Amino acid sequence: SQSTKQSIPKPKEKKLEVPKIIEIGPMDCFDSLVVFTNKGYQCNFCEKPSLFRKRREIIDHLQIEHDDELNEEQRNKELAGKFICQTCNAILASKHILRTHTKAHLKVQSKSSCDN
Repeated sequence: SQSTKQSIPKPKEKKLEVPKIIEIGPMDCFDSLVVFTNKGYQCNFCEKPSLFRKRREIIDHLQIEHDDELNEEQRNKELAGKFICQTCNAILASKHILRTHTKAHLKVQSKSSCDN
């Protein structure tokens, strides 16, 4: 009788593809730290490369994980799309939402006084 040999497939070699830098022009104080590539935004401080899809995501990452590497201007939470309410410290996603939220505080404060 003939023995059937199963051929074991060889693992495919992964091609190491270097991300291509995409020039997008000057934007803000993070231009020297944030590089946009065809793979996304890469953190240059992390030992294991971290990729982020959006600019505000890498800015948020830098502000949380690498705060000691940032200057005072770069620590501004609004640059990461985080707008903080001065009344209750809620973190909101845009200036528009912050304005609407702040107006709600003002309405509540004005209604708390008795009309009688």
